[in-house]
Amino acid sequence: MIHHVKLRTFAHATEDVSRVRCALELFLPEDCEIKTTMSKGHFGNPITVLEARLEKRHCKSFLDILRSLSKDQLLGLKDELNRHFDDDCNFYVRFDKQSAYEGDIKLAKTEDSIAAKMKIISYPSRRENAVMFLEGIII
Repeated sequence: MIHHVKLRTFAHATEDVSRVRCALELFLPEDCEIKTTMSKGHFGNPITVLEARLEKRHCKSFLDILRSLSKDQLLGLKDELNRHFDDDCNFYVRFDKQSAYEGDIKLAKTEDSIAAKMKIISYPSRRENAVMFLEGIII
């Protein structure tokens, strides 16, 4: 079972915040709120942090997004699925921000991404059980 999904991305000073928001919205249902906070980079440059949290019924839509990855990307994800989990049964994945803005869902190869963290509830609560659960529903 999925407890929640958190998504986060950054809009750097050189980026249009509305475009970054648009990319993030690709992963969200219409009624989901995006929290925006301002931060500063190492050299004082402004960074806008955009975050959203999916609960309960909205988590299914996120699974549909994972399933929409290309067959090659799903197989690659399956091969290294264990590496995407921590010991608290959190699944981590990054999506390409530029592709998302263009309406295409792809796994990220760079740091310029939309980060997702999905909390899996498994009984007993062990990493192996969470991996098996996710493998069974997305692949």
